[in-house]
Amino acid sequence: MSTSGRPRDTDIDDRIVEATRALLDEHGVEGVTLAAVAREAGVSRPALYRRYPDADSLLVGVLAKDLARLVNTAPPAPSHDPVEQLMAQLEPFLDFYAAHPERSRALMQAATFARGGPSTPLNQLNVQRIEALGQTIAGMSGLPAHADPRQLGFIVYSTHLTSLLASLHGVWPDPEAHRLGLRACIAWTLRLEPGGPS
Repeated sequence: MSTSGRPRDTDIDDRIVEATRALLDEHGVEGVTLAAVAREAGVSRPALYRRYPDADSLLVGVLAKDLARLVNTAPPAPSHDPVEQLMAQLEPFLDFYAAHPERSRALMQAATFARGGPSTPLNQLNVQRIEALGQTIAGMSGLPAHADPRQLGFIVYSTHLTSLLASLHGVWPDPEAHRLGLRACIAWTLRLEPGGPS
């Protein structure tokens, strides 16, 4: 049985994604229109419309690719320091945010206001990162008996997102100050004291 339609051109897919990223980095969300992306990517509008019916779906699709790449980046070998173990999992995000502030703002907005509950791609990726942080925390010794590693993972990830917002709004404009502030917040969350997690 023959299939209808032509095979999808992955080269066009890649050009659309890269054009969207370039426009986001240079102009922010306001600069991403279907017309601008089609022009930047060198593709026809019908080819773009077949893939993304509107600018919102295009943005979410591209940002989900960025978030998936960050979530699936393998962290370096863990340190014995519990704060550094968690920071190692967040470093790819911090590097991305420093290199792409406008795309990071768009990613934050899309992830914060993603509709459809936990089933949306962006929310699924956020949950995946929270689960990974929770698993790292579960492997630490010295946690109080009542501690819930998944809850702590959620708190650490939320702290990370809050610190990003602070950085993007100029509270921690220096990337190293951002890292120091995030380390302090994570240490406070874990309540690192003598006899605490190690």
